[in-house]
Amino acid sequence: MTGPLNDNSILCEQPGFLYKNLTEEEIYQMELHLPVITLDKKTIVRRLQHNPFTGDHIKTAVTVDGLFRIENITFERLSTHLLNNKQALKTIYYGFHLTPFGNFFIALTGQGILELGFTEANGTAYLEMVREKYQPAHMVMDDTRTKKIIHGIFNNDKKNSTKPIHALLHGTDFQIKVWSALLHIPYGYITSYENIAQFIGNPSALRAVGNAIAKNNLAYVIPCHRVIRKTGDIGNYRWGIHRKKIILSKELALK
Repeated sequence: MTGPLNDNSILCEQPGFLYKNLTEEEIYQMELHLPVITLDKKTIVRRLQHNPFTGDHIKTAVTVDGLFRIENITFERLSTHLLNNKQALKTIYYGFHLTPFGNFFIALTGQGILELGFTEANGTAYLEMVREKYQPAHMVMDDTRTKKIIHGIFNNDKKNSTKPIHALLHGTDFQIKVWSALLHIPYGYITSYENIAQFIGNPSALRAVGNAIAKNNLAYVIPCHRVIRKTGDIGNYRWGIHRKKIILSKELALK
């Protein structure tokens, strides 16, 4: 299992770094091997003016049933039948991997990916949360099985990947609508909670949209990090606001 750097003395010994003088955000980023980046709010507000939800064709993708594909990842709703099928979910394989944005947890079955999330330290709390959620499934650590999938998720050449990654969505009808809307925010774009609510046809449901985004269990591949407040403030993020800033900094810089 791979974990972040925890030896503060090593950080202190590096030329140019004084650990005790760093801000909380800088310490957080250094422990995850992440660069310290400041987002320009004016740039964020300007990017918000480019609404990614354009064109009539995109509305057909907001669905609560069936199978759809974004780049090299296919998504399918996890049916109640499959969720209650103890044989299908008898064994869940999981792994921890270091990514450009910190430690990352993955859980999957033969049917597809069940959970993706960033973790702190050794990820024990995250693992126990998933274990309880899918009990009585047997959890088996298999980094070899999960490594290729993680590489496919974070590989910059995803569009040219020959083997799609299959993920399972588990949520209410409303949550599925919100998550499917998130899937159509292109790399390098951001949008507001208001735009998401408008897009799914429920403009007054801002709080419900925010709650649905917070329940996203497929970190990064369902890009909830691309939704911010209309004022230009970054907003909350289930896996840490500092991490959200880092991801957006990279995506907006490469757009």
